[in-house]
This record gives sequence, C-alpha cells and structure tokens, in this order.
Amino acid sequence: MTEHHEPGVASVTRSGGKPVPLRRVDAFGHARHRLALAHHARCLLADGATAQLVISEGFNDTEPGLRLSTRFGPVMAYGYGPMLLACTGVDIEHAESPPAQTALARFAFAALPPAIRTALGDPTVGHAQAPKLASEPTLALALQLRLPSIRLSMGLEMTASGLLALLDSAPWAPVAVAVEAPAWTLSLDALISLRVGDSILPLAAFEGLARGDVVRLTASAFDVAGRATLPVASHRLRLRWLDSHHCFEVEDMTHAPPPAHEEAREAAADASAPFSSIDPAAVPIRLSFLLGTLRLTVGELAAVRPGSLLRLRERVPPEVVVEANGQPIGSGELVELDGRLAVEITRWPHPRPPAETP
Repeated sequence: MTEHHEPGVASVTRSGGKPVPLRRVDAFGHARHRLALAHHARCLLADGATAQLVISEGFNDTEPGLRLSTRFGPVMAYGYGPMLLACTGVDIEHAESPPAQTALARFAFAALPPAIRTALGDPTVGHAQAPKLASEPTLALALQLRLPSIRLSMGLEMTASGLLALLDSAPWAPVAVAVEAPAWTLSLDALISLRVGDSILPLAAFEGLARGDVVRLTASAFDVAGRATLPVASHRLRLRWLDSHHCFEVEDMTHAPPPAHEEAREAAADASAPFSSIDPAAVPIRLSFLLGTLRLTVGELAAVRPGSLLRLRERVPPEVVVEANGQPIGSGELVELDGRLAVEITRWPHPRPPAETP
C-alpha cells in the first residue's frame, strides 16, 4: 500500500487498484469549526477571585494593532488598553507618545496575573515595526474578560494553527451549552445495562467450555458483596444489591468527567517477516456477563439521588446472560471463587466433547 500526495488531495493506493481520494480539511476550516462553540478559561487571581476568559470569533479592527509573541505563535492585539488597566492598573492611554505607549504595554502584558498569562500563551510585546501576520490565513477573535464586577473585551488576530494550539491547551475548554430535553424524550428507556464483568479466553479454551464450568473474571465491576460502581453520563453511581427488595440501592453518586482521549498506537509490522495466514486459534474470545437492564426512563434517571432504588427489567442476581464477542450464547450464575466473583455456566449451546481414550 502506498500513499500519493497531490495539491489539496490525499489518497491511498492499493497495489493494482485505483487511489481512494480523501477530502483534506485545512487548519483554517478546522479552527472555525471549533469556534462554533465559544471557549473559556477560568483563571484564579491572587486575591482568591476567579477571572473568566472567553474567546469567540469576530471583532471590529478600528485601530492599529500591537504585535505579541506567544507560545502559540505571533498574535495581533487590538483595543487592549481597558483590559490591561483592569488587570494591572497600568493606563497606557495616557502615554505621551506611541513609543511610550508601547513601553507601557510591554510592562503591562508582563504584569498580567500569572494564570491569565498562562492562558494567553505568556504574551510579550514584539517589535513595534513588525509586519502583520501574513504567513497563513488568520482569524479575527473577540477575547472577553469577566470579573465579578466588570466585563471587558479586546480583539485578537491569530493564525489558525496558533488558535488550535491555544484551544488544545489548559485551561481552555468549550463553553457548555445547556440544552433542555424535549418532554417526549423523558419517557424513553434510559437503556442502562449492568455488566458484571468480562473474561478473555483463547479460542481453544472457549471451545472447551461446557455446563458446570466456572469462569474467572478478567475484569469485574462488582464485588462478592454485590456492590458496584456504574458510570452514567457525567456521574458515577455506587450501587448495592438489596436481596430482600430485589433491587439496587444508590449508596452514593459523584461527578466524574469523561477520561481524556488517548490515541491508539500501532506497532509497525516487520516488512522482512514471511507472510503467514491468521491463526483462528490465536483470536481471543471476550465473554461478557450481563445482569440485565435497569427499569429506568430518561426522566426517572434525572431524578436519581443517593437512596434511590433501581430495579432490573429482566432478571435478578445471581443469574446472568453470557455473551461471546457481543452475541448471547448462554447463561450462568454468579459465584464466589477464592474470595472473588466468578460465573458458573448453567446453560451452554454445546455439551462438553467426549474425552479421547488412548
């Protein structure tokens, strides 16, 4: 497989075939798409107050700009006087000459609160005669400073790559948009399934399973006392099984933001290695053990609090459904094995093959 590059088009070519053209998204278009949602950064000030920076697309450039150098590349700043005055007490508007104004601005940008400086890429005033940004397309941005008693704005002009670097850095994050769910969605089933755990077996071990076998769990969400932690949207629910009531009690719930995305890494194959077919016996089989689905609508889910009782729709522990690579194939019973949760198979599609006699 080889890659061919043409202006504006990326493509992948398979030996003996035609290239598959891939549409290329440039940094400018990607940056504008990211700005469809405003981004904000919360900055802790020395007096304990919190300042909020909000960046969005668009400003009116009506005066000469000041070139800044930042970690994200060159930036042009416009209308920055009031914001510098509020943050540092330095009034650049009363400077006697343009060089004096630039000198005051250089001092004021260096005197910004550390958290604000970090969010803006540690800006420093560049050479007064430096040209405007022309190496690549730029975006006009509005930067707003929100303090407990005042709101101030200034303009920024950044390259697309610089803006993307800023948005990907701490403490910037998209501004959450509150969306009220339509009333009809509240009656929808929340479809929250309870998975006890998983076990990964080689194909040979999987083919040898039969009714009565006990399978150890490679990963388990429950302990032998019937407690589990269930991630639901932005929260984690700590559940406890109440056998007398045939339901789960929500013991506690905490806010848990989604984990940061980690890119998968693939090892490069040895080009000199001889070609060989995939051995099916080496393909792992993932057994999953499901208790069932909670009897819960979207509206009821929003009302869940510590002490709430949640019931299963299909069955009650210790019965579980056994899935192989996502396909239901049998059932089992939760058991304790050496102090840990395991599953004994109670229904299986195939009997154990007879033992070979010498």
